[in-house]
Amino acid sequence: MKLIRKFTTISFGAFVVLSLVFPMAFDLLYVKAALIGICLCGWALSTIVGTETVSYKRVPILCLSCYLLFVLILASVSSFASPIGLTKIIQVEIFWPVIFFILLTYLEVSDRLINLWLTTALFLIVCHIFGMYFSLIFFGFEGYVQFMEVTSFGAKAGAVASNPDQDILRAGFTTPGLMSLPFLIPYYIFSRQFSLRQSPMEFFLLLLVVLVAMVSLRNFVIIATVLTLLLWLLWWGSFRSARGLPHLAVLVLGLSTLVVMFIPIELLDFYTENFAGSNNAVRSTQSVVLLAEFEEHPFWGIGLGMPASDLIRNQMSPWSYELSYHAALAQRGAIGFFFMISTFVTILIAQTLRVKFSRRDFFFGYALGLAFLLLANATNPYFTRFDGVFLLILGLFARRSTTT
Repeated sequence: MKLIRKFTTISFGAFVVLSLVFPMAFDLLYVKAALIGICLCGWALSTIVGTETVSYKRVPILCLSCYLLFVLILASVSSFASPIGLTKIIQVEIFWPVIFFILLTYLEVSDRLINLWLTTALFLIVCHIFGMYFSLIFFGFEGYVQFMEVTSFGAKAGAVASNPDQDILRAGFTTPGLMSLPFLIPYYIFSRQFSLRQSPMEFFLLLLVVLVAMVSLRNFVIIATVLTLLLWLLWWGSFRSARGLPHLAVLVLGLSTLVVMFIPIELLDFYTENFAGSNNAVRSTQSVVLLAEFEEHPFWGIGLGMPASDLIRNQMSPWSYELSYHAALAQRGAIGFFFMISTFVTILIAQTLRVKFSRRDFFFGYALGLAFLLLANATNPYFTRFDGVFLLILGLFARRSTTT
C-alpha cells in the first residue's frame, strides 16, 4: 500500500506543477484530468484493501461543508432562470473541491512535499520566461511567436480576446505560468531562508524570480513582487542589524534598473499598444455592466452561470468575466457574495492561525501568497477553473514536518 500511496502522491504532484505552470493550457486539460483519475484509483484501491486508516480534520470539513451548502442553495435558486453556465459552476465549485478533499485527506502531504511541488513549478516558469526572451532576442519576433506556439499548449492571452483576427499572436503575449506568480513569489520568498554563503543556488533562484517578475510586464505581478520585497526587507531586518538593510535595498534597486535596461523596446511597444489601453477599457465596461446587474438583482443576483444581458466577453463561456468579484456580485447577489467572501476569509484565517512566526515558515509564506492570489483574483478569474481551486485548500491539508 505504501507503493500505491507513493505513486498517487507523485501523480498529484505532477498535476499541481502542470496546473501552476500551464493554468490556461487547453491541450493539457485531459492530461490533468487523467492524473486526477489515477489519484482517485489509488485512493479507491487503498480504501477497498482497507490496510490504511485515514484521519479527517475538522477545519477542512467545516469549511468544505459550509461552502458546498451555500453553493447548492444558490444553484437551486438559480436553476429557475435556466442559466447556461450552471453545470460548469457546479463542477468547479462542488465536484472538484470534493475530489481534492478526498485526495488530500488520503495523501497526508507535508509542508516539505508541497514546497517541492511549488518550487519545481516556479523553476519551470523561470525557465519558460528565459526561453521566451532568449528566442525573442536571438531569433526575432517570429522565433518568439514560434516558441510561444509550442510551449503554450493552446493557451490564449488577453490580446487574442480583444482582437481574435490576429492569428500570429494567438499564442499570447506572455507565458500562462505568469498567472501563478502572485501566489508563488510571496510564498517562495517567505518560506525560504536565503543566504548567499550557505545556499548560493537558493539566492540565485531568488534573483531569477525577481528578474522574471519585473520583465513580465504584467501589472499585478510587478506590484505583488515589489510589495513582497518591501515586506521581506522589514521581516528580514527584524532579525538582523540595520547595517545590512541599505546594502540589500541597493541590490534590489540595482537589479530593477538592470532589468528595465534589458527589456526589448519592441516588447514595450507591443505591451503599450495591445494591453495597457485595451484591457482598462474592457474592464471598465465590465464593471459598469455587472454593477448595473447587481443593482437590478441585489439579493440573489441574476443566477449562477448567467451572463449579463448587455455584455458577453467570451462566446465559449459567456458567464465568465475578468472581473471575477464583480461577476460574483452580479450573479450571486449580496447574500451569495457575502458567503463566498466569508469562505475565502475563513480559509485565509485558518492558514494564518497555523503560522509560527519565525524566519522560515511554510504556512506564513502560503498564507501571504494566498492573500496576494485573492487580490489578483479581482481582475483574473483564478478560481473559475478546476486547476485553480486546489490552491485554496492545498495548505489546509499540509502537515508540518517534524524535522527542520
